[in-house]
Amino acid sequence: MVIGGGSVVNFFSSMKNHIHPKALPNVHRIQYASPGVMELSAIIEVTGDIKELVVSICASLTSISTTYYVIHKQYISRQMAQKKMAQLDNEEDKNFVRDSVIELHEKLNLSPRQVMSLTKISKGDQLVELKMLMAMYRRAKPIADLQMENKARL
Repeated sequence: MVIGGGSVVNFFSSMKNHIHPKALPNVHRIQYASPGVMELSAIIEVTGDIKELVVSICASLTSISTTYYVIHKQYISRQMAQKKMAQLDNEEDKNFVRDSVIELHEKLNLSPRQVMSLTKISKGDQLVELKMLMAMYRRAKPIADLQMENKARL
């Protein structure tokens, strides 16, 4: 599976197919009146992982945002969107990917279990893993922004 562009969205959508329907998050309550509220119920381990990711982003928002921006800019300039690790032309690009993956693991405060899961899902392709990490950040950042504005509570 090549992950890039629209396929990153497809990655998250297709993950739903690998989750038992009883394990998917459920809308527990919606309140439309201001202030609006939506309560979700989900498996504690999953929500814990999401909460840890959001808290990590909130704790060092500027640092993580800067790191993401620098990595993403290089990722685009090196034209890596439609490639896998084996297709990279030079050692400099390979080192960039490896270093970026490690840096995002650290900045997002991922546990060894989470890192192993990402490696397994990406089938050991660090460029695919980098794409997944960047996608995780892009999806967690708006939640972190809402959390910082006290519009979300995890």
